[in-house]
Amino acid sequence: MLFETLDPSTQINGLFGFIALPISLIMGISIFYKYFKLKDKILLIFAFAIMFTNSPWYPSQIGYIIWLITQEIITFRTYVLMGTVAVPIAILSWLYIYLTTIKPEKLKIVMYAYLIFSIIFYIYLFTFLYLPGANTDVLIGEVEKPLDVNYRGFVFIYLSIAAISSMITGLHFSIKSTKEQSILVKWKGKILLLSFLLFGIGAFGDVIETLILFRILLVIAQILFYLGFMMPNFMKKILKIEE
Repeated sequence: MLFETLDPSTQINGLFGFIALPISLIMGISIFYKYFKLKDKILLIFAFAIMFTNSPWYPSQIGYIIWLITQEIITFRTYVLMGTVAVPIAILSWLYIYLTTIKPEKLKIVMYAYLIFSIIFYIYLFTFLYLPGANTDVLIGEVEKPLDVNYRGFVFIYLSIAAISSMITGLHFSIKSTKEQSILVKWKGKILLLSFLLFGIGAFGDVIETLILFRILLVIAQILFYLGFMMPNFMKKILKIEE
């Protein structure tokens, strides 16, 4: 039987992830296409930000696909690496966009500080993930369900700070945009504000309880993040924005 080894909630989350993962990839690829067309550095950085923002949930998404094909659950190390390695790339990419736009005078100091923080995170992660005899249940995390890990130790601290930093800077970026004179920028700010609010609810809700509702909010937040930042032509037509 196809679903005999996974409980219903894991099946639903996995199936939703199966749908959500291509959405992230499509948005990322579309941004890369525009980057190569326009040669705008910010677009390249934004592509990394939007593709890796939901990377903590990639293991449950990709793991479900692997399970469908092989009927095997991904290993603990694979899960952790798949869900954490790209997080520093996502937060550093977003901070670069935020600081370049809002606080360019603090760009270097904040980026260097977060880079050092991220390097410490990588050292901690790989050390205790591969150190023989390390108590990974306490230092890294513990498998809660076949496709979910409850992170602990410094990994949990880093992921929490990254999420909080993203939400605070995102809300500030959005609110500031809504106060600009340009109608286009105002609308971008409104959409981004909703995106970061949903991201905050989804991310912190998912930490407390893995529910499909929180995963849906995270995907909606990611789509709004893309729409608010890129503002495709069809959105301009819907909102009746004339440049």
